Order: sequence, then structure tokens, then C-alpha cells
Amino acid sequence: MILKTFKCAAFLGALLGWGSVPTAHAAGHLVQLEPSQDNSIYEPVIDLMSNGSGIFLFAGRTGLDGGYKARRALLKYDLAAALPANAIITYAELSLYQSKAAPNSPPAEIGLHRLSASWGEGPSNATGAEGQGAPAEAGDATWTHRFHPDTEWTTPGGDFEAAPTVITTVGQTLGYYRWACTQALLLELNDWLQAPETN
Repeated sequence: MILKTFKCAAFLGALLGWGSVPTAHAAGHLVQLEPSQDNSIYEPVIDLMSNGSGIFLFAGRTGLDGGYKARRALLKYDLAAALPANAIITYAELSLYQSKAAPNSPPAEIGLHRLSASWGEGPSNATGAEGQGAPAEAGDATWTHRFHPDTEWTTPGGDFEAAPTVITTVGQTLGYYRWACTQALLLELNDWLQAPETN
């Protein structure tokens, strides 16, 4: 299954509360954020493929040359640049638009996993449907590199928490899919807001 996403349609909605809160019913503020970085990395058939500047993102598995190869979408949100330092995030969800699905593929559980290392969004720009990626350029993330060509992941495919923060099932239907708010997601987002260097 391929999750193919228009970058402009990816946003993180966060309901925030800050300042004096005289009652439990004080109104929050809804903020929609687009990623400050995004990229797709491709399990190697030919190593070192990326899509830092492409139009689409990919996540899941695709049949290729008789085998199934993984695609992973990397997303980063600069919360500290968009929100007041004293904000408390009380609700959040991720929304992505699926514009293409692999034919006859069953529904797939797509999880969000917290990355434990920084990574790059370089100038690579895949052509056509972008599913095969493009040769990595300086600064790109790839299956083996956080920053091509000098800095590798500790584990090929990315350094991330094994347990997903939130999961949603993505099927054949084209349109928006949402990863709903969980306590784990709120903890991560508030951590990143208070300590941006951990994001």
C-alpha cells in the first residue's frame, strides 16, 4: 500500500490553551501547521533514493520487482516557531490526504513513530509518480543516511521508537485520513514545545 500525500494538504491541528485560565471552559486557539520538513525514504532496491523536494510523500509497502519494499514518510513540525512558549497543547491530530492507493491492496495500519535523530530534506526531486524516488543529493535523508552523504542512521530505515504513538487504518478510499489525538501524542508535542532541541 502506498500513501501518497500532497504536502500542502498535510497539517497538524492543535488546540492550545495559554495565559490565565479562569475556568475549565476557557476557549482554546486552533492552529494548523504545515511541516517545516518532509521527505520520503525508500527501502533500497538501488540504495540512496530520496524525495526531499518532491510533491508527494509515501508510507507503506509497494510491490516492486516481485518483492515488497517499504516507503517511509518523514515529517517535522516546528512547534516552537508557531506557538507561544507558555502554550499547552490540549488536542492534536494529523491529517494527510491519500491521492493514490496500490491496486487491490488490503487496508493497512499506518503508525506514527517518534524519530530519535535529526534528518535532512535536500533538493532531490523524483519524477513521474515519484514512487521510485530520485538519487539523493547533499543533505537528503535516505534509507541509510540521515544526511547524505556523510551521516548515517544507526539503523537503516531510520532511528525511531518501535511503538507507534498513534495508528490509523488506511484503505483504498482516496481522501483525508486522520491520526487522532492520544495522550502519548500530546506528551510528545508538549515535550517538543518545551524543549525544541528534542524535536
